[in-house]
Amino acid sequence: MPAKTRYFSDMDDHLNGRGITPSQLKRLSRERQNAYMRYWFERNFEDPAHETPYESREGGYQYLWGGPYDALEELEAEFGSIIRFERIEEAAKNIEDEDGILEWAPGLDHSDKKPPADEWEEEILDEKLKRKSLDDILIDLKSGITPKYGDDAELQLRQTAIEKLVHLKQALAASTPSHGAIGHNRPPFDEEASEEAAVHEAREAQETISAELTKQEPNALQVAEATSRLQKVSNWLGNKADKAVDHFVEAFGKAAGTAIVGGLAAVYFPSISEAVQAVTEWLAHITAKF
Repeated sequence: MPAKTRYFSDMDDHLNGRGITPSQLKRLSRERQNAYMRYWFERNFEDPAHETPYESREGGYQYLWGGPYDALEELEAEFGSIIRFERIEEAAKNIEDEDGILEWAPGLDHSDKKPPADEWEEEILDEKLKRKSLDDILIDLKSGITPKYGDDAELQLRQTAIEKLVHLKQALAASTPSHGAIGHNRPPFDEEASEEAAVHEAREAQETISAELTKQEPNALQVAEATSRLQKVSNWLGNKADKAVDHFVEAFGKAAGTAIVGGLAAVYFPSISEAVQAVTEWLAHITAKF
């Protein structure tokens, strides 16, 4: 590690931020140099038993935040240009003999130490949001939860969703003409629906979501319900693809089945999946309960 600007020890009034410079440390007695080295080491390294996970099946301590570290190596790296090697060696031996530890984990001041608590909370939050399903979100919204809008993360997630919806709109436009052959009184979209009906359903859902996301405070329930419709189209396409593969593999071989599936939904199926994922992540964020 590079030398710090100032060093501290228990002998100093370090609470007032005084400490000493490397050149001052260099001129100190063996005893005082030892005290400074020990103080630095105890701030930067600790017994792995304090916080390092231990897994007997994996061979012992799991050094997730760096390590294991050797006392002599670390002291020499920090103080080698300031203090004579024999004094560093003596300090390392005293630390190991007194504490009975030969392998160390990063401590409070070490650069490899785990992230601050707020960063861990963010990571935990991200994992929880990724696991929150669209069904869970719908339940929360129908129960009356109040969505939260306007923070940086929400705006970023919203922009990502909008971009994915634009891609979906373009893919749907390239799939089939948007004529009114289905009619306004079309039957509910279900497993027996045609591909044209699927495209129409996806287009309507996409338009609903896109319109809401342009508002300062979108109707989250409407967005979630439209996203659920998109998800159903995605599932429908998946089922159709599976059946097409089975049928054509039986009749003509695997290559033909794969080609037919590609023609069925290759243009817009990926765009639907990406849009559903992006909008669901946005919904999970605005309905988070923490």
